[in-house]
Amino acid sequence: MKKLFIILLIVIILTFTVWKMKPILDIKAAFIKAKNDYELDVVVNAEKIFRLETNNFLSNQFTGTFSPGMEPAGDNVLTYPYGWTSLKSFWDNYPDYKPIGIKTYTENGTGIKKPFIQFPSPEAAVYMLCEKLTLNGNNPGAWFSTDAALQASYEQKLNGIDSSFTNEG
Repeated sequence: MKKLFIILLIVIILTFTVWKMKPILDIKAAFIKAKNDYELDVVVNAEKIFRLETNNFLSNQFTGTFSPGMEPAGDNVLTYPYGWTSLKSFWDNYPDYKPIGIKTYTENGTGIKKPFIQFPSPEAAVYMLCEKLTLNGNNPGAWFSTDAALQASYEQKLNGIDSSFTNEG
């Protein structure tokens, strides 16, 4: 009986570990794939933004939405395209990357409950962010704010972040 319990415990631990690691493995593959479709600097900035906004892919917000902290753009914008009109043509042309809804999570660092846009896969979220960066001239600070001073401060935070997934492969 004790042997069966130990085997069952090992199976449970392995199942949990694989379940917890799957989004990280999927996003790593998405960054590597995105290097084929976007400039390397864009993909590097996308990975840095993801790492900052998702606590290195470990936040509940990330595991529940695959989003890099993407909130609806505007008040009470709770339907597609969630206020992100600049991405609507991208999503319409690539429906597999289109957001699938909104979920509420507590934002990292603030403790404030906020709605976050949910994506069907990590790849969809990576490609969305690479597209948005491309539309913004690869200005990563524009992901955070339209204010130039806030953009510069955000970019300083990104400077110290590793992009090891993008640098592999």
